[in-house]
Amino acid sequence: MIIILVIIIVILIVVIIYLYVHNRGLQLVLQKARKDIGNETSEILTRKSESRYDHSARKKVGKWQAMEIVNSFLGKIELNNSNTNYSSINTTVPVWWFDINRTRFLDDLHLILAKDHGFVWLKIPKGTIEDPSRIFYIRPDNGLVQLKISSVDGSDYLRDVSSGIGDFRFSKYVEMEF
Repeated sequence: MIIILVIIIVILIVVIIYLYVHNRGLQLVLQKARKDIGNETSEILTRKSESRYDHSARKKVGKWQAMEIVNSFLGKIELNNSNTNYSSINTTVPVWWFDINRTRFLDDLHLILAKDHGFVWLKIPKGTIEDPSRIFYIRPDNGLVQLKISSVDGSDYLRDVSSGIGDFRFSKYVEMEF
């Protein structure tokens, strides 16, 4: 009986140490991300209901930084490499261009739309788009869903302009603009 109790206590200590070390590692990653983007993560968080944030002091962020910022804001790890796609504005055509595997639409899909200063985070909830081929252009060469989301301010902003198949607007899926 005492041996079982000792084993349980040792296991609990190991779990506590693991959680402490893992949590400390996440804190270090978030600290580095805050430092990389200007040490003021909280200032770049803007709810979608508020007016657009003044991005004049912000710089462009990469996929990992954007995921870290969103996860830090949420207080949990929700965005990861397998459920998040990232795109910068195309240099030739003013769109965020994605080629996405159809299976990504089976679960929550997060899109990071990088701007010159800051980014827009979109979340398409699981079950919203059951058959992407009925809404979006499917590339014949590889079967991927091709999204070209307009970055031009005005009526086309955040609208898929890929091939005229549908008139899908992503504006209602904006979770936050950073």
